[in-house]
Amino acid sequence: MMNDNSSTEAPRPPPSVRTTMESSSLLRQRKTRKSRRNLSFRVNGPQSKDVNEAQERVFLNMYLRKMQRRVHGKRSNDNLCCEFTVVIIMLVIIMLVAIIILGWDDNEQDTKFEWNQADTIGLVVVLIWIIFAIFVFFVYGASTYARMLRYMVVYIPLVAFMTSMSFYEEARRSKDWFLVPDQYWILILAIIAEVVTFISFMTYYKVWPIVVKSDRFRNTPGRVAKIWSMDIVDDWTMKYRGYNPTHGTAKCQLDFTCKYEGDTDPDTGLPDGLGRWLDDSCEGEMLTGYWKEGEPVAPFSSWSVGADDAVVAVRVAYFKATDDPFEKNNFYPTNDQNPPECGVASVECSVSGSFYKHLPDATLIEGPYITDFMPTKQNNPIREVLSHLFHVGEASEDADHISNDGRGVSTIKIQATDPRGIQVLGHVHKPTGRFYSPDTKSITVDVEWDLSANERTTDTGSIQRPQSGKFTPRASYRCLQKTLFMPKATTAPLSTLVEVEMEESSEEENIFDEEDLDALEGQRHESAEATIDREHSPQMTTATLRVQNWVPYMYKEALVFCPGYNTCMKSALQSLGQFLAMTKLSQHVYPFVFVWPGSKNVGFSLASKIAASDINQQNMLKLVKGLGAAGIDKVHFMTHSMGAQTLLGAFRDKYDENGKCIGRSDVSMCFQLDPAFDDAEGPAGGKPQQSTDQMICKSITMLNPDFPVKAFVDRAFLSIRRVCQTITLVGDRNDRALWWSSFCMGTFPHFGYEFPEVLRPTVAPYKQTKWALMERTGRSIDKLYFTAAEGQQYHDGGNDDAFRRQLFNKAESFDFSGRTKDANNDNRFWLDMDVIDMTGLDTNIKGMRHSGFSLNGMLLKDLAELLSSGNRAIKRSTLLFREGNIFSYAHAPAFVVQ
Repeated sequence: MMNDNSSTEAPRPPPSVRTTMESSSLLRQRKTRKSRRNLSFRVNGPQSKDVNEAQERVFLNMYLRKMQRRVHGKRSNDNLCCEFTVVIIMLVIIMLVAIIILGWDDNEQDTKFEWNQADTIGLVVVLIWIIFAIFVFFVYGASTYARMLRYMVVYIPLVAFMTSMSFYEEARRSKDWFLVPDQYWILILAIIAEVVTFISFMTYYKVWPIVVKSDRFRNTPGRVAKIWSMDIVDDWTMKYRGYNPTHGTAKCQLDFTCKYEGDTDPDTGLPDGLGRWLDDSCEGEMLTGYWKEGEPVAPFSSWSVGADDAVVAVRVAYFKATDDPFEKNNFYPTNDQNPPECGVASVECSVSGSFYKHLPDATLIEGPYITDFMPTKQNNPIREVLSHLFHVGEASEDADHISNDGRGVSTIKIQATDPRGIQVLGHVHKPTGRFYSPDTKSITVDVEWDLSANERTTDTGSIQRPQSGKFTPRASYRCLQKTLFMPKATTAPLSTLVEVEMEESSEEENIFDEEDLDALEGQRHESAEATIDREHSPQMTTATLRVQNWVPYMYKEALVFCPGYNTCMKSALQSLGQFLAMTKLSQHVYPFVFVWPGSKNVGFSLASKIAASDINQQNMLKLVKGLGAAGIDKVHFMTHSMGAQTLLGAFRDKYDENGKCIGRSDVSMCFQLDPAFDDAEGPAGGKPQQSTDQMICKSITMLNPDFPVKAFVDRAFLSIRRVCQTITLVGDRNDRALWWSSFCMGTFPHFGYEFPEVLRPTVAPYKQTKWALMERTGRSIDKLYFTAAEGQQYHDGGNDDAFRRQLFNKAESFDFSGRTKDANNDNRFWLDMDVIDMTGLDTNIKGMRHSGFSLNGMLLKDLAELLSSGNRAIKRSTLLFREGNIFSYAHAPAFVVQ
């Protein structure tokens, strides 16, 4: 009889059974660990639940991005000749195998060959097939459909033909080889292969994307979750089944995890605002940036999982001054049927690793805002556009120099280089509403401490910190960097702690140079570390700086880009977007694309005329006026190709009937005169009127400009040099597009074409007597100078000062003939501009050598330095001085290796 206190024990299994159970348990654990290693991250949460409609929609949007990358593929430098060679080798192997197995019967005497009409038709068919095959390989080799055609038109017919010729003697001896009865099975297999190839390609690249993008598929609740077997692991963390070809056919179906973390719309539940998406599948991405209605929109950045493929999306503003549609240009350019519009576009670009074929890609996200009037401070659509232009750092609201609450900043930079007055960078002078103050004698900075919940303020206003060691110090370097002087106890706020007296400084000096700023940073860190109580360790706080009578403002300059001929609105946005994505200029400038009607095909002369039209000039004036009314005071201009005609046509001076200059253009009057021209003659012969409301033209950069050399030297250069001292021209001596432009512009006058006034060699009506190439500035880069005869004309007109102001080297002395006393024999007087020769660059530039500024590394670095610093070429890091005003890049050819 058992005792009541004893416990009943379950019978133990035999040792052999125990060993089997333990082995099974270990095997299951190993399988579990192995399966978990396939996942990048896994969240252990509650029991799986249904996926809601918002999560389905976000998952499908991100799947469409994966599918787009997969369908379009990546740009590759692989030569299709390698692929063709593999096919030829395979065919030779088939023929050799047939000879080895069957032998080659050549005992019979060759019959006499007679040529007939069928042979002619067959030869023509073969020649057409060869031409078509070459066309598919080398013209449209990168296209997705060209890949399908290579299989259907080249590979499968070749394999079928060589197989028939190799294994059937009757086929070798018959002219109609495909009608030999014994080898019908080869023809049937070839037809089946053709059909399967066509259906497979069309289903994968065409049908399935259309189905997934259809409204019926997207708006059916639960369909997405069912197809991909989606489950919820945690809030916005989902697992799904996906295809991974890198794991082979046996393990192609794997579990993947995706997750979103960030802001969501409280009404719809969709991501809206700042957020991050993580997907650990083989084609997934890690995307961080801005979201709108469940889709990522610029600005954002993305990295592919397991690769170094990086994608960046930037925001680019546009001013549409054309009647052309978004994705193409009309042959007959017009700009008077519809009013100008402005808005914001999102441009997604590849910036590192593998570049995708479908990028860059531009989509409109804000606007359009009608601009059929001259903008003013009260009514200005440009101001609305500027409010939508921000980059990732601004979207995160965590910039180092701007506080989160907008009350102050953590870094103060005071500048006295602007002739209009003192500037506090990132601030607006509160009494005047401008970015500068001409009457400021001193600047007072208030320091305010962000008191933590564990600190209290005494009646006297001093901060009393607890004397217990229960506080956790924030030992972050970022916190120390934001802390100024770090006093233990003082009054709050700390008024008049920093007072800076303004002194006179030259135009090239700042109040604080780099060494002073570094020294100040070191003092801040030493002072901050010295005041931390090691024993009690109070919670560290950050200081906020506030400048009296100045309001914090995210200050930026504007960049206006004028695209070239045959460039539609979408292409122009993509070009500038790629340029911005490859640099960090979005942090410093507001980018604008001035879209003008650029025609297409052979409408070159039509585009040239409308570029210099009065309507185009008025549209440019609306954009410039809108920027000024929105508070922008510094503008950069950048042009490409024929875009130079648009810009120089907007700046062209006004002339009377006798060809005498009577004043600047309306666009030019929006900008201050350069200090070297402030004493030049005005329209009435006196000193011109300067207004503090006028903006500053910070720089003008012309990339491969399509503009006549003589017209540029005669008048156009002076019209822009008056308002800008940093003029840069980037040209190529081997630019083929500009050669054809020179040829056409030299031929058209013989057929009655009349040049617009801005393109004439002289102001007077011009008639070409004989044919000659009309040289373009972007190609004839070594001819941008005054000759001795032109100097004599300036001297005879009593304009020696005007002549001297336009010269690159103003230290030269002139005699009465207009020649320099110490000049070379050629007596060239170089224009005061920087001419950059890019002929030696040979990477990321097409064969026409007419574009490359958005991809070539040397150009990107140099242009970014130019637009951010405003330095002339002699002070930039990648340029070498050659002669006159010409510089070249310090760059080794691509084939030179070490």
